[in-house]
Amino acid sequence: MAGRAVSGVRVERLDADGFALRLPDGEVHAFAWRDDPPLGLLVLQRGAREGVAEDRVEVLRRALDARDPVAARAALEALGAPDALDPAALLAAAPVSAVAVALPGGRWRLSWPTRTVGHDLTTRGQVAASDGVLVLTGEPCELATPALPVAGDGALEAALHLEGAPRAPFVGVDLHGPRGRRSYVMRWDAQSWRLEVDLGAGANVLREGTLPAQARSVRVRVTQSEVVVLLDGVERAAAPVSTRYEQVAVRVGAAAGPAELTDLTVEGALSTAWLEEADARLAAEVAPRLEELAERLAAGGAPAPPRLSTEDPQGLAAASTGALERLDSARRALAAGDVARAGELLDEVERESPSLLAALHQRALVAALEGDLAGAHRRLARALELDDGFAEARALLAWVLARAGRREQALAAAGRALEALPDQAHGYLAQARAAWASRAAEVGGEAEVVADRLRLARALAPTDPLVLAEARALRRATALEAGLPLRRAEAPHVVLAAAGAERPAGDLLKTLGALSLRYERELRRGAPPVALRAVLVAAGAPGLEGAAAAWEPEQDVLLVREGTALGWDLAHAVARAFVARAYGAPPAWLEVGLATTLAAPASAEDPPGLKEVLAAAPSWDADAWRNLLTMARGPLVNNTLARAKAWALVTYAQRQASAWDVVGRLLERAARGEAAAWPDDAPLDLASLDAQIAAGGRRR
Repeated sequence: MAGRAVSGVRVERLDADGFALRLPDGEVHAFAWRDDPPLGLLVLQRGAREGVAEDRVEVLRRALDARDPVAARAALEALGAPDALDPAALLAAAPVSAVAVALPGGRWRLSWPTRTVGHDLTTRGQVAASDGVLVLTGEPCELATPALPVAGDGALEAALHLEGAPRAPFVGVDLHGPRGRRSYVMRWDAQSWRLEVDLGAGANVLREGTLPAQARSVRVRVTQSEVVVLLDGVERAAAPVSTRYEQVAVRVGAAAGPAELTDLTVEGALSTAWLEEADARLAAEVAPRLEELAERLAAGGAPAPPRLSTEDPQGLAAASTGALERLDSARRALAAGDVARAGELLDEVERESPSLLAALHQRALVAALEGDLAGAHRRLARALELDDGFAEARALLAWVLARAGRREQALAAAGRALEALPDQAHGYLAQARAAWASRAAEVGGEAEVVADRLRLARALAPTDPLVLAEARALRRATALEAGLPLRRAEAPHVVLAAAGAERPAGDLLKTLGALSLRYERELRRGAPPVALRAVLVAAGAPGLEGAAAAWEPEQDVLLVREGTALGWDLAHAVARAFVARAYGAPPAWLEVGLATTLAAPASAEDPPGLKEVLAAAPSWDADAWRNLLTMARGPLVNNTLARAKAWALVTYAQRQASAWDVVGRLLERAARGEAAAWPDDAPLDLASLDAQIAAGGRRR
C-alpha cells in the first residue's frame, strides 16, 4: 500500500510496526498501530485492494484492534466468510471495549463505541445501539464504564453528549481508593443543576444553580484535589476531592428515558500497563483466529470433516434413511463450525446405529474437538474393534493418545495408520503433538519436528477442523514458551517465567515437587514420577480469568499467577495436571472426581460449593449414576451437581477396597493408552449408592 493516496493523504510506509502518512502540506507523520487504531483502520479500509484476501484480513485485524465489531463484520462479508468468526465474542476477551489512542505526555484517550453496546458496560434499564447512538430507556436507566486504573496524578476528563428527552439526566464519576468509593454526581433539568457527593451513606448536595436551557454536552474533570463539571462548555461547579483514588468509573443515565448517548470518552492519566494487558489479551485471541482464517481462505473453504476412504457399505446399507440424513446434517454442521449441533445429531445416530463406522468416527472427532479425549477414545476403540483396518480411526486415535500424553502408543498407532494410508492428516498431527509432548525440560522442544508434521497435516487437509484447532493450539503453546527466557528445572519438573522472576519461579518449583510427591504417594506407589511443566504469568493473563492457577491441556502446561500461595486453585490445577500426565484420558467422571479428591486435603480446603450442592440434591437412582459414568467431559465439567457426585463417588471408592480395585484397574488401562469404561459387574449397587455414600460419610 506504500505510495498509494488515501483521501488526499499519501501512505509513505505501511508494515507490521505501523504506518507513515504524508499530508498535503508535505509533512510526514509516523504512527505505530497502537497509537491510533481507528486511524489505522481507516487507512486500510480506504487503501485495501478489492478482491485481495490478504488486504481484507488485515482490515479485519485492524477493525478488531479498533474495537469496531461493525467494521469487522463488514470485513468478513468482503472476505466471503461472514460466519468464520464472531467479532463480538473475540472482542469480549479484552477487559475494555473502548479503543485506546495514545496522546502526548503518556496520556490516553478511551472512546466507547456507540454503534454497539460494549461488553464491559454495566447497565440498568434497557440499552440498545441504533444508528450510531446508544439509547437508554427505562425508569431509571443508567450506563457505567468499568473502573479504570489511573497512573501518575490520576487527572482525567470524561466527555459525554446526551440527546433525546431524558427526565432528570445525570452524569457521575466514582472514585475508588484505599478508603472505599466516593461518588460525585451532576444532575440537571431545563432550569437548574446540582452537584452531589455520596460517601457511602447517601447523597449530599455540594453546589447548585440555574440553567438557561436543557444541557446536552457534559465534561467532568477530575484530579486528586478537585472535580469540575462543565455543561455545554460552561463551567458550572467545582468541588474539592479530599481522598486519594486509584480507579475511576463514569456513569450516565436519567430518572426516565429515552436518553440518547452519542459520545462517551475518557482521557488522561490512565494506566499504560492495564491498557497493554487488555491489548495483549485481545491479541492472544485474535492472532491465531486470523491465522487460521487466512489458511482456510488460502485452502479455499470452511472447515470440513475428512471424507473416509471406506464409508462402511454394509453399515450404511443397514442404517435407516433418517440416520443417514442426520449423519449428513452433522457433517454440514461441523463444516459450518457448529460442533455442538454436530454432536447432538451424531448422538442420535449413535443411539440408533451404534455400529455405524462413519458415525463412530465423526462422533469421536467431535469429542476430540470438545476436549473429551476419553469419549473419543471409547468410540475409536469400538470402531477398530469392528474394523481393524479402519485407518482413519487409527490415525485419529493416534492423535487422542498423543494429546493424552501416551507418546509411545501414539507413535505406534500413527505409524500403522500412515503405513496403511500415507495421506492421513491426523496421523501427522499425532506425530506433531507427540513431539511437542516429549520436549525436554531444559530446552524449548522438538520445534522442527512439530513444524514439519504440522506442515504436512495442513497440506493434506487444510480445512480439517482438528488440523486447524491443533495448529492453533501448538502455535500458541510455542509462542508462550518462546517468550519466557527464564527456566528453572529440578527433575522431573520445570518452571518457565519472565526475566527477573527467579525467586517466585523457584518457589513454584518447590510447590510442584511437594504436591506431585504427595499425589504420587497416594496413587502411584512404585510408578515413575510425573513430570509437570508450569508457566509463571502476570495477573490477568489469558487462561487465568478469575483464578490463580489453571491447567491448560491443549498447551500441556500449568498456568500460575505470580505470587500465588498454596490454596484450592493451585492444588486443584496441579492435581488436574497430575491426573492427565499420569493416566492420560480416564473416564471423565474419574478424571474430574480424582483431581478434586486429591486437591481437597492438599489445599486444606473443601472444593468450592460442592458440599452444599450435595447436601441440597435429591438422591440419584441407578440410571442417573449410569449417566454420570458415561457422561462426556464438557457437560460434566459444566454441571456442578455432576462434579459433586463424581467427587463423592471417588471419595467413597477410596474407603471400599473392592470399589477402589475397580478404579485402580480403570486408571491402569488409561495409563496404558487403552479405553476404559466402568465394568457392568463392578461391586457397587448403583440404586443404593447415595445411601452408601451418606453412610460412609457419617462413619468417617
